[in-house]
This record gives sequence, structure tokens and C-alpha cells, in this order.
Amino acid sequence: MITLGGKKKYSGYKAFDFLESGFDYKKFKLANHPRLELYYVPLSKTEEERYQGLVDKSTLVDLHEHPVLWPEDMKDVPELHRLGRQFTAYEALSGSHLDCIFENMMDGMAYITSYSGWKWMDVIHDLGIRLSDLAHQDTVTHCKTVQDIRQAKEQGKVAMVFCLESATPIENELDRIDVLYGLGIRSMGICYSESNMLGGGMGESFKDSGLTDFGYDAVKRMNKLGLLVDVGHTNDRTAIETIEASDSPIYDSHSGPAAIAQGHTKGDEVLQALADLQAHLVHLAHQVHQVLQDLQVHQVLQVHQEHLAHLAHLVHLVHQEHQVVQAHQVHQEALVHQAHLVLQA
Repeated sequence: MITLGGKKKYSGYKAFDFLESGFDYKKFKLANHPRLELYYVPLSKTEEERYQGLVDKSTLVDLHEHPVLWPEDMKDVPELHRLGRQFTAYEALSGSHLDCIFENMMDGMAYITSYSGWKWMDVIHDLGIRLSDLAHQDTVTHCKTVQDIRQAKEQGKVAMVFCLESATPIENELDRIDVLYGLGIRSMGICYSESNMLGGGMGESFKDSGLTDFGYDAVKRMNKLGLLVDVGHTNDRTAIETIEASDSPIYDSHSGPAAIAQGHTKGDEVLQALADLQAHLVHLAHQVHQVLQDLQVHQVLQVHQEHLAHLAHLVHLVHQEHQVVQAHQVHQEALVHQAHLVLQA
């Protein structure tokens, strides 16, 4: 049996072990790990050897994740989020075999001052609390550069890239992008499913709103800083206009192809634009929940194959030299419907 990437160092640290639960913060009964029954994907000897070769020479990166422990009783979620303290799932990450993870935090559900989420000070509070916890353990490192990813892999650790799924908290202040970068944020979405001052969200009834003038300026500022632009939650028009506005490669962190999937998707025009305008862009499709809810393991893998084959076909139509690289990573902490990207080290 082979495993992806290799297990990471883990000393047994639990989130906020340096504090006293019940005294320094309210104690919640959190879900156990592993939350789901583990399973294995059978491979032939030839498949194992081929896959082991890929694992040995590659760095495994998850481009979209929320690796925190949830309450056992989901009715406790609003109160836990209101306290502004998320519990990183260090044990699960140590066994996930991931080398790098893009942590999108929970800022749409950062309810410290408002149940609407996305408030500037709530986001800063969330990031600060998470970083204070990271400073007390040795499994996860705060990732700011590509070199940090390489170093984490060499040391048997997980590099964590902090991200925001939406730029909503910056409101109309471009300089807040600089502040976020200075605090270690390295990826930010144009908007969430709801539209904001930058552009149109995929969840709106009217889906033809594009990138605003302020959104254009924000993209340019992110380019100058080196902050990765994500169009994972935008509508198709905003995504295309963001691609055209950006001076650097951007990405869609978690959308499936609308031609063969339902729900959180992007049209072929967007996927082709990503390939056409970004010579080095790799697009990763997130396997949509509605498609996978009731499928068995082998069926889930088949859906992965179908989505990646569709993306590969679109990319091939635009650039013969483009390749879609896939890795089937089944996260042991219930993330069956999450595809992962393999970046060549």
C-alpha cells in the first residue's frame, strides 16, 4: 500500500493547548478524528509503482480547504464562530499527506461583530488568533513563499497559505490589500457568491455584472504585491474580465465545469480564457457536492476523471502544450469531494 506524500511530523498538539479550555475560552465538544470510516483505493502493482514515482517527485498542494474542527453538535456553530476562535485540525493535517494547503479561513462565518460575516476587524481577529496558535506547534508552518513550501516538505511539515475567499472586507480601501499581504495573506478572491464593490458573485440572480472600476484597481494592486487572485466564487463575466485585467496568472480555486457538473461551476468560456491568456496557469476543478453526495468511492474517482478529462480537452483546444495534472487525494478527515493539485517541485 502507498500513501500520498508521506505523513508529517506530529507531536500530539491540539489547537490552543497552551491555553486552558473552560477558563481562557469556552469549551465546545468538537468532532472526533477521523470523522468518517477510512477506506483504501486498490491499485495494481504497475499502478502503485507509477503512482509512487509521481509522489516521490511531486509536491502535493490542496488549493482550497477549511482545515478546522467543527462542533459535534452543529447547533453550536454560530456561538463558536461568534467567539472568534477556530480550531485547526493538526492531527488530520499530519495524516493527510499534503505538503501545502491553502487555508481559506472562515471569514464568511466570522460572526464576532455581525452575523453577516466579512467584517474587516473580524477578519483581522480571525487571522491573528490562528497565527498565535500556529506559533505554538511544529506540524504546520505559515507559508508566504514558494520556498516555504519546499522547505516544509523537506522538514516533514505542512505549509499553510492563508487566503480570503472574498475581498469584501477591504470595502473601498485599496491599501487594506497591502495590510492583508503584510499580515501574511497570499491569495484573495474577487468576491464571494454575493456581489461586492469589486465584481459580481455567482450566487446572484443577475449574473451579468462584471468587474467594477474599483475591482480593476484592486486586481492591479494585488498583481503589484504578488497576491494571487482567485475567481472561484465570481460569475462568469467577472471571471473573464478579471483574467483580462490581471498582469499575472490567476486561478479558480474550486469550480467544476458547468458543461458536466451542477452547482459551483464555471462555463467553458471561462475555462478556455484561463488557458488562453495564462501560459502557465493550472486550473483545478473542485468536485461539486451535488454530484458526489451519494456516490461510492470508485464512483467519486470516476467523476474526478471525467471533470479532469473535460478540462484537459478544453486546454488542448487552446494550447497543445498545456497539461492537466491530477492527483487523487482522499483526505482522511471527510473531504471525499475535494480534488487536489500536484505541482512539480
